[in-house]
Parts: sequence; structure tokens; C-alpha cells
Amino acid sequence: MTNQEAMEAGLIYDPSEADIMDTQLMAMEKLYDFNQTRPGELSKRNVLLHDMLAECGDGCYVEPPLYANWGGSHVHFGEKVYANFGLTLVDDARIYVGDRVLFGPHVTLATASHPIWPTPRDEGWQFNKEIHIGNNVWIGAGAVVCPGVCIGDNTVIGAGSIVTKDIPANVVAVGNPCRVLRPISEHDREYFYKDEKIDWQLIKALQGTAEEEGAEEAEEEPEATDIPAMAESEYDEENVAKEVSDAGCVKDVVCDGHPWWESAVFYQMYPLGMCGAPFENDGKQESRILKVLNYVEHLKKMKVNAVYFSPLFESDTHGYNTRDYRKIDTRLGTNEDFIQVVDALHKEGIRVILDGVFNHVGRGFFGFVDVLKHRENSSYRDWFHIDFNGNNGYQDGLWYEGWEGNYDLVKLNLQNPAVCDYLMESVKYWIDTFGIDGLRLDVAYMVDREFLKRLRRETSAWKEDFFLAGEMIGGDYREIMNDAMCHSVTNYECRKGIFSAINSNNLFEIVHSLLRQFGTDAWCLYRDYHLISFVDNHDVSRIATVLEDKRNLPIAYGFVFGQPGIPMVYYGSEWGVEGDKANGDPSLRIPIDHPQWNELTDVIAAMAKAHRESPALSYGDFKSLFLENRHCLFQRQFENDRVLVAVNLEDGDYTIHTDFGAGRGRDLITDQWYDFGGGLCVPGHSVLFLHIED
Repeated sequence: MTNQEAMEAGLIYDPSEADIMDTQLMAMEKLYDFNQTRPGELSKRNVLLHDMLAECGDGCYVEPPLYANWGGSHVHFGEKVYANFGLTLVDDARIYVGDRVLFGPHVTLATASHPIWPTPRDEGWQFNKEIHIGNNVWIGAGAVVCPGVCIGDNTVIGAGSIVTKDIPANVVAVGNPCRVLRPISEHDREYFYKDEKIDWQLIKALQGTAEEEGAEEAEEEPEATDIPAMAESEYDEENVAKEVSDAGCVKDVVCDGHPWWESAVFYQMYPLGMCGAPFENDGKQESRILKVLNYVEHLKKMKVNAVYFSPLFESDTHGYNTRDYRKIDTRLGTNEDFIQVVDALHKEGIRVILDGVFNHVGRGFFGFVDVLKHRENSSYRDWFHIDFNGNNGYQDGLWYEGWEGNYDLVKLNLQNPAVCDYLMESVKYWIDTFGIDGLRLDVAYMVDREFLKRLRRETSAWKEDFFLAGEMIGGDYREIMNDAMCHSVTNYECRKGIFSAINSNNLFEIVHSLLRQFGTDAWCLYRDYHLISFVDNHDVSRIATVLEDKRNLPIAYGFVFGQPGIPMVYYGSEWGVEGDKANGDPSLRIPIDHPQWNELTDVIAAMAKAHRESPALSYGDFKSLFLENRHCLFQRQFENDRVLVAVNLEDGDYTIHTDFGAGRGRDLITDQWYDFGGGLCVPGHSVLFLHIED
């Protein structure tokens, strides 16, 4: 790993390396030009600001002087960010600032830090942790935000505060160290200073928008973001400390008798593609797998707690033509590199699932190489299905069974005990060496059933709560999903139903599938199972390409996280990366060294948090309450926990009228309250997760 890669991964590194300092110096030159502008050169300053920052939304304004270690090149501003004089951005790591954020004079956002132990500190070693600031945040004069801190939406940080830990949304927080003082309440909507009320009529007049008619109606605030009411009594000393320590964290559902995966959120990586490995195995070792470390903070922020790695063992090309089950692919690095990755994920409470490719191997697999060399005299001749009197597409002078006729994928004979023993020993090696937590079984629908049963027995004995998921394209999923074989399978039926229903404006299609699979009637197929829910992966076109209207992306993920099952997100799709299967598999498996974040990612992260915290979304049954072509409302309920999922595919608002069984609900995605008194008004192209709390 280079110093630059260690820096980007949040690890200890040497900031004095020449390449790092040269890059930093170039960024500082731009900052110098910005700070030399005259007061009246507003347009010039705006152009320079957009050029300096990694991302700068419309309407941003920064008063010079601005100080930044990397000239702002690692800073992401949303829209309408205002910074008063002397803003200091120690941007050695990325700093993400939401929309309409206000910085008072001489605020410092510091991502850089040093080891406590004096020796490495004396030698100049450093590490950096990202800072995330939500929308509508106001940070008062002289405040300091320390490395790794997240501040929630609408929060106010008092002047002079030292923010050392995460601060939740919708609160006022002050002090050294900064602690939650109180929630933002209805009182703040009415008063702007002590006992002085906000005069909305005056504000409208000053804006030049007051009209003679209806002026009396302007005495109250126009439409505003709803902030959930919180009782002042909740913020005693004990709760203040708890609120600070829990900010940004997930309070996972814990329910007796339910294994960890039923409330988990999965994230799929295709390492050979994501890490930029060449398609053909060139035999050149490079530690590309360490690029996964760039994703750890991203996964935490997304509220992911399990990563599924597509094949990463030595193979001929794409990973599914294995050469060596005991060795990480040379193009990705070494076993020691992957141990480092697994340790980093486990440290953050993220479990690791590997791809178990047991149906077939590559032509470079040691046993098949021996067969090609020694033919009938090979000790491995019975490891495969071979006819030495035939031939194949490679003109080897022998015929062998390949996966679905593909001769680059040599089918294993899983009825041969020696083959099964070898594969079981390999899985045991993965558990002992890497500490993996489960397997996704490639083409599990083709794998010998007795092999699956043995795999379930042995992995359960080797590691408690070891997870087995099988790839199923069609048919009855219970053929391999049962108490003797796989715990779960891939839900391809609903994957197709989600995008097809959305594109055709026919929600009956997906709701019918969900009722067929998870409805409350005794005949429904999978009421007692947790299938893997997804909209794309390494084998199919990405959802951002498949959907005809990109505004419906949150709705697609609303089904993934709202329906019964285990939600899984494919790397890059959380910010809308596209990829068309028609252009070949590599177009679905593109290199992405560093993750990105946008509004779609915000929505998915909120859904992931909701899924992990809500018993209803993790374990609940499924019931359709309202269904039309472009609108639906369904209920998830587990014991006393209820969540209503509402969908509107139209451009404008739509009001759903039905028996909600409650007066109102809080949207777990936006934290806004919705009243059901006159029906439920669902905004256009949106999905709501309404938690019934009263």
C-alpha cells in the first residue's frame, strides 16, 4: 500500500512524502489566488471556489480568508453554503457539507489527527477521518469540529463549541466537549430571540412578496420542514449523554430466535472489477484488494453490516473459473492483504460473505491441468465428467461437461467424495484463515443436493450462525432453501417485478409477487423465510439503466428495503452508476476506487437504518392495504411494531384513503410526521416508510 492509499483509507501514513506534498502544493496555489481577490470581485471568487472544491453546489459563498490544508480539494459543499471570515478546513480527509449550511467566523473543521503514543507522532505520522455535516446546520463562531464527526440535519452548534463526537439531528448542542442542550422545538418556530416572536408578515414584506389580500394569513410561517416534537424532559443528563454517544449509530434489532442475517443489510462488491484488475490473469501480483479499505467509512455511513464479495480466489479470468481455492487472486494481492480487509470490516461490525463457486472450476485448476497432461492416468480423472473418446471446443482430444455448455467452466463431480472433501477443507480454511461469516453459493440450483446438506452441517459445526445463501434464478426456492440446505436464496422474481412494475406503471405486478411469496394466507410460499432482495448485481443491468424514469430510483430501493427479506445493494448503484448487460459483463463490473455520495445514497442509508432498527421491517409479515396502478400502500408488522410503506409513481402528490389503523406516522426516511386525518398525501415519485408510534 502506498502512502497516498493509506491516507485515503484513513490509515496512518507519512504526509511528508514528496508526491503528496507536491499535490498539496498545487491545491494551495489555487487557494492563494482565492484569498487575493478584492472585495468586489464576486464573480471571480465564485469561479475560483468552484475550481478549488471537490464539489460546490449552486449559491455557495465563502468570505476570504479561507484556510484549507488541501486548498479545499477534498471538500464537498451542497447548495447555498455560507461561510463567514476565517473558515479553516483541515481537509486531509474528505469533508461533506450539506445544503444551506451556515458557518460563523473562524470555524474549524479538522479531519487530521496523530497517534497518542509519542514515538510515531514525533516521527510525523498522521491519520485522517472524514467529517459529515447535514442539511440546514448552523455552526457558531469559533467552533471546532474534530475528526470523524457527523452532525445531523437542522442542528445548531453553539459558538466556541468543541465537537468531539457525533451530534444528532434537530438539536441545539453547545460546550467543550459539545453536548446536546435541548431539542429544536415548536418554540423555536415561534421565537427568534428570547421572548421576541418571528414576524412572518414582516419577513414577507421585506422580501417584497407581501400581497394586499391574504396578508393576515402571513402572520404564521409558510410551509416549513416538519421537525418531530421532542419532550424537553427527555433531555436530562443521562439522556443527553446517551443521545451524543448514539448519534449516527444503528440500534440493531435483537430478537430471540432470529439470526443476525434476518435484520442485516448487505453490500455486494465484485473485487476483480471494482479494484481494476485486468480481465486476463497476467500473473502479476498487485494488492488491489486493499482498495476495499477506501469503502469502510462509506459502508458505516450507509448502515451496511455485511459485505458479500464476488469471487476473489485465483482464477483464469472473471473469478468463476477458479484455479486455486486456497489463494487470493494474484491480481488482487495476497491472503495477508485480504486478512487486513476482513479485520478492518470486522472491527466496524461488518460481516464478510464469500462467493462459493463449487459447481465448476477453470481450465487452469490444478486437477484439470493434470487431466489434460496425464489423461486416463490422472489421479483427478474422476473429479470431472470426462469422456476420453470425445472432444471439446478447445480441441483437447477429450470431452468434458462444462457449465451450460461453456468449456471454460469445467463442471466438478460433486458425487465424488474426494472432490467434496477438498471443497469442505477449503471452506474450513477460509473460516480459520480469514474468519468469514458466510457463503453465497454460485448456481446453487445446479449444485448436488447432498453436497449442500453436508456443507450446511459442517459449516454450522465450524462456526455458529454461519450463513448460507444460494443463487436461484427461478423455480421453487424451497428446493434448496430449507432447514437442511441454504438459509436464504436470491429473490430474482421480485427483482424483475420491481423494475417491470415501475416502468409499466403497474404496481399490481410487484404486489402480486409479494403476496404470492409472503402474504398472510397459509398457501403463500415463503412466509417463514428471508430471501435476498435486490434490484441489480454483477450479472444483470444496473437499476439506474433499467429504470426509464430515474426519479423512481428511491421507489425501487423502497421495495428492496420495504418488502420482506434481506436487502442487498450492489457497489456504485447507491449513487446511480449505470451499466447495460448488452455491453457485456465487464460493463457491470467497472473499477471504482473511491465511493461517492448523493441524494440517492442518503435515501438508501436512511432505509438501511430503518431496516436494521425496525422489527417490522426485519421480521414482519406482509399485508396489502391499498393498490392501484401507480399507488400502493402495504403494511409490515411484527408483534406491536408497524410500518406502512407508501408508493406514488405519479408526478404530483396523491392522497391515499383507507383504514390506516392509526392517526399518524413518522417517515423513517425523512423523519417527518404524516397525519392520516384527511388521508395520506404521498409526494410524487416517492416512497414513505411510516412508523406507527401512537
